[in-house]
Amino acid sequence: MLPAIYLERQMQLEASDLHQVERQEDLADRSMWRNDSKQLQAHERLLEARIRLQGLKERLGKQLFPLVEEEKLLSNQYGDSYPSLRELRKKINQIRDLYDEQIKSVEAEIALESRFVAGSAIGISASETRAPDAATNATDAMESNESRLAELIDSYISSLQQDLADLDATDLTLASQYQSMTQRMEQHRAKVRESELYQNEHDHLMDEIALTQRRYDALISQLGQFDINKDYGTYRTTVISPPSTPSRIAPNALMITLTSGMIGLLCVFGWVGCAEIADRTYHNPDAIRDLGLPILAKIPERNRDRKRFQPRQPQTLCTVHEPESADAEAYRSVRTALDCINHTGTNMVIQVTSPMAGDGKSTLAANLAVSIAQSGKRVLLMDTNLRTPTMHNLFSSANHIGLSTLLSGHSTPRDVIREVNTAGLYLLTAGPLPKRPADLIALQRFARFIDWLRDRFQFVIIDTPPILLASESRVISVLSDGVLLTVRSHHNDPAETQQACELLEIAGANVLGVVVNETTCGTCRRRSFAPPQIMNTSAVPTAIKRRVH
Repeated sequence: MLPAIYLERQMQLEASDLHQVERQEDLADRSMWRNDSKQLQAHERLLEARIRLQGLKERLGKQLFPLVEEEKLLSNQYGDSYPSLRELRKKINQIRDLYDEQIKSVEAEIALESRFVAGSAIGISASETRAPDAATNATDAMESNESRLAELIDSYISSLQQDLADLDATDLTLASQYQSMTQRMEQHRAKVRESELYQNEHDHLMDEIALTQRRYDALISQLGQFDINKDYGTYRTTVISPPSTPSRIAPNALMITLTSGMIGLLCVFGWVGCAEIADRTYHNPDAIRDLGLPILAKIPERNRDRKRFQPRQPQTLCTVHEPESADAEAYRSVRTALDCINHTGTNMVIQVTSPMAGDGKSTLAANLAVSIAQSGKRVLLMDTNLRTPTMHNLFSSANHIGLSTLLSGHSTPRDVIREVNTAGLYLLTAGPLPKRPADLIALQRFARFIDWLRDRFQFVIIDTPPILLASESRVISVLSDGVLLTVRSHHNDPAETQQACELLEIAGANVLGVVVNETTCGTCRRRSFAPPQIMNTSAVPTAIKRRVH
C-alpha cells in the first residue's frame, strides 16, 4: 500500500515539475516574441527617423541654395557692407539654426533607437540561454526581419545616393550656367555704362553746338544792324611824305659784342664770388692761429710745372734733390723748432699727422727725417700708415716685410729696419697690408717696440694716417713725445682741423705745433740764400738692409 502511495506521490511531483517547465517555456516564448516585436518596431522607428533626417537635409538644401546664390550675387555687385546683403545673411543663419535644432533632435532619436535595438539584442541573447529552442526560433525570425529591413534600407540608401548624384550633376550644370549668365550680364552692364557715357557726351556736345549756334545767330543779327558805308561814307587819303630807301637798324654787331662781354664779365665775377663764399678752407696761414697752436713752419707751394729730375724719384724729397731751395730751408726750420723744444737733448718720438688725406704729412715726415739726419743725429723714419703706405716708394725700398710683420710676430726689429744711404737715417716700412690695422697698433707689443726704439734712436719720426680717418693715429699720439699737425692751405676746412685738435686733446697728446703746407702768401715766397745748383743724382736716398744694434 505504501509503495503505491509513494509512486502516486512521485508521479504528482513529476507532473508538477513538467507543468512548471512548460509554463517557463511559454513565458520565454512570449518574452521572445514581445522582444522581437519591440525590436522590429524600434527598427521601423529608426528607419523613419533616418528618412526624416534626410528629408530635413533636403529641405534645408532647397531653401538655402537660392539664398546662397543671391548672397554671392549681392556680394559681387555691392560688397559686404550692403544692407540687403546683411539682412539676407541673417536670414540664412536663422534658417540654418532652425534646421540644426531639428536635425540634432532627430539624430538624438536615432541614437536612442540604436541603443534600444542593441539592448533588445542583449535581452534576446539572455532568453536564448534560458530557452534554447525558443531563442533559436526568435533569432531566425529576427534575422529574417533584419534582412528585410536591411534590404529596405539599402534600397532606400541607393535611391538617395542616385538622387544625390543627380542633384550634384544638376548643381554643376546650374553653377556653370549661372557663371556664364553672370559673365554675360557683366558684359552687358559694361556696354550699358559705356553707352551711357557716350550718350552723356553726345548730349553735352549737342548742348554746346546749340549754344554756339545761338551765339552765331545773335552775332549775325547784330552785324546786320550796322551799315558802315551808309552811316559814315568813304575815306579820303593824303600822302604826308614819300617813302625812302630803308636802312638796317638791327642787329647791331658792336652793341651785341659789348653787351655779351659785360654779361660774361658779370658771370665770371659772380662765379668767382660764389666760389670764394663756398670755399671754407684756409686762405691765409694766420687764420690757423685761431687753433691756439704755434706755427712751426710754412712750406711754400711747389711749382708743379718744374721738370722732373728722375722718373722714379719724385720731387717730394727736396732736402735731397734741392738742398738750397726754400722748401728745404722750411723743413730745416721745423728741425730747428724741434731742437728748441728738446733743449735737454733727450731722445724723442715725434708723430706727424694731419686732419685729412692729401695734406702733405708723409712729405713732411720724410724731409724732416732727412734734415735731422743731415745734422748728424741718429734718426728712424717709421711708416705706420698700414692702409695706404708711401715711404717705401719715396725711398725705393721693398715692402714685403715691415711693421705689420713685426707686430704679427713674423719678423724681428733687426729684419725690418733698413739703413738709408743718408748717414744716420734708418727706415721702417709698413709691410704687407693687414685686415685690421687698428688692432695691430693697439697691441701692447707696439708700445714696447716704441720704448725699444726710444732707447736706440735720438729721433723717431712716425708717419701716421689722418687723425679723422683712422683711429690708430690717436693710439700712437699717446705713445709719442710730441705731435706735429700738418695743415694744407686751400684744402683743409677749419671745422675739420678743429675736430682733429679736439681728438688729440681728448687722447692727451702733446701737440707741439702746426706746419702749414703749400702757402702762397707774400711772406713765404721762394727764396734761396745760395745760387741754384745742379742736382747730384747720386744723392738720392735708397734703403740698404743693415742690422740695427
